[in-house]
Amino acid sequence: MKITSRQLRKIIRESLHEGYNSMSSAGKAHANRVKRKFMKLYSDANVGIDGREGWITVNGKKAVNMSQASGRPLTDEEMIDKMHAVYAGGSIREALDTHSIDQNRAYELIATLEENGYSLFSPPASDKNQRAMDNTLSAYPGEFTYEELMTAVRIAQGRGA
Repeated sequence: MKITSRQLRKIIRESLHEGYNSMSSAGKAHANRVKRKFMKLYSDANVGIDGREGWITVNGKKAVNMSQASGRPLTDEEMIDKMHAVYAGGSIREALDTHSIDQNRAYELIATLEENGYSLFSPPASDKNQRAMDNTLSAYPGEFTYEELMTAVRIAQGRGA
């Protein structure tokens, strides 16, 4: 098959408009789906999708790299966790430092969560783990908060508090 000079110019022109880190159409659709889920949780957040550079932004800060060159695809829960960290005011470390608990307390809370079906091998935002979290909070009202439970999970997974 022979490519004409006109077809070659068109190919070159299209490649110049699409940057290296641009988002594919499937990536844009995925980003829009995650944006809708995040906006249900945080309606006051300002979430944008930068298709040219391949980023989802939260309140004007880059949160999730959606470009084709960014490596393995992220799950919705992982993307929402990254967006939440930026929404909460910066890094995940800063978000966690507000609720520091000692390691023994963390493992007590993890045992309580696991009694209700929580799995450290599943993402925290999975339906199963969210149900376990809700069941734990309702079974022990006033004993601990959601933030303490999430901090305990992060400590048990080696991400510290």
